[in-house]
Amino acid sequence: MSFPGLLRRWRTARGLSQLALAGEAGISARHLSFLESGRARPSAEMVMQLGAALGLSLRARNELLGAAGYAPAYRETVDLEAPHNAPVADALRTLLKAHHPNPAIVMNRRWDILLANRAASRFSRFFIGTAAAINDHRRLGNAAHLYLAPDLFAPRILDWAEVARNTLASVRRDAGVDPSPGGPSDLLAELLAYPAVAALRPSGAPESPPPLLATRLSHEGVTISYATMLTCFGTAADVFAEELRIKTFIPLDADTRTFFADIARRDTEIMTG
Repeated sequence: MSFPGLLRRWRTARGLSQLALAGEAGISARHLSFLESGRARPSAEMVMQLGAALGLSLRARNELLGAAGYAPAYRETVDLEAPHNAPVADALRTLLKAHHPNPAIVMNRRWDILLANRAASRFSRFFIGTAAAINDHRRLGNAAHLYLAPDLFAPRILDWAEVARNTLASVRRDAGVDPSPGGPSDLLAELLAYPAVAALRPSGAPESPPPLLATRLSHEGVTISYATMLTCFGTAADVFAEELRIKTFIPLDADTRTFFADIARRDTEIMTG
């Protein structure tokens, strides 16, 4: 997409008028109009200024720079074990260990699991059972597929439709923020290929919603209830690092706390996903 078209798309997505965006960027509305119409070409500094004013991710700012004919400003080191990412990997492993004995995983922008603590690994094996032998690492190593695929966690999830709706809504939001190839937009298409997922319809909000929406699983006489929390780096200067998310599992009752403690009792070894 051309720079004028991309700029206009992001401004519209943010719900800003030309006047409002111009004010945020510290330029005149006339100059912004010229940029959107292609009558003026921005400098690299102006592109960065507009990206900041729009609150764009580092990936989106790089794409805006590329559309204007400039090189990316932010590095993307996709190998978590690369020397450049050593501080990132160390911080993530520390967080996963600190969450013991509860499960915790690290995901990239398309929900692929990059790291998991031992509790998360054992938790998955218990509920997936023989499905763990499936030779399909793409699905087994993706947090969204694990919940929405019909043959993995789905048969164990009580109120699966509600969990699936929430998961699908999260992926849709990610796709809206990052429509680039290989990202959450592709993941969304994969998930909608499951007939049960494609057939989902919005449900009405409960009259008195709880403070946290629980995921409840039941298998072999064990029923657990937990919520999840997503955290990310707040000062990342690398595209890959900015898009990493740590998903931690929070037990919502005593039975779940006991179950998590039992499956992670022996050690806190960090495993790759």
